[in-house]
Amino acid sequence: MHQSDRVAKALTTLGRVIKTIYILRYIHEEVVTGNVRHGGILASPSPCQNLH
Repeated sequence: MHQSDRVAKALTTLGRVIKTIYILRYIHEEVVTGNVRHGGILASPSPCQNLH
């Protein structure tokens, strides 16, 4: 494996780690602040929910 290949692989792995940390922080903030909607974090509210 060439040095440039190892650097590229390391940068790809670092990018994945950064993305994972970002997602975990987002999920944690949603849970802590109570913004998690029924059905999951990305679930959109039902259009009929506000008709009551």
